Amino acid sequence: MKIENLKLSIYSINQTLFEGNVERVTLPTPQGQITILENHIPLITLAQAGQILYYNPGTDWQQIPFSGGIVEIRPGSEVIILAREKEMK
Repeated sequence: MKIENLKLSIYSINQTLFEGNVERVTLPTPQGQITILENHIPLITLAQAGQILYYNPGTDWQQIPFSGGIVEIRPGSEVIILAREKEMK
């Protein structure tokens, strides 16, 4: 089984908050929480304030506080999250 096949990038206005390969990402959207895995369909959606969770086997879930923003899931298993505020709260 292959792991860490999802490229996750989280940016605020003036800094990179996270860049790395993960197995899955879970985050809040206006329609509810979504979990993104490898080969997810392309999607652009709003994200609400809360926690971005990402996971790799053999580790605990990691949490990043999030002020809300925009999420783009691109073909090729790439997730880009643009935070609404310049600093995470």
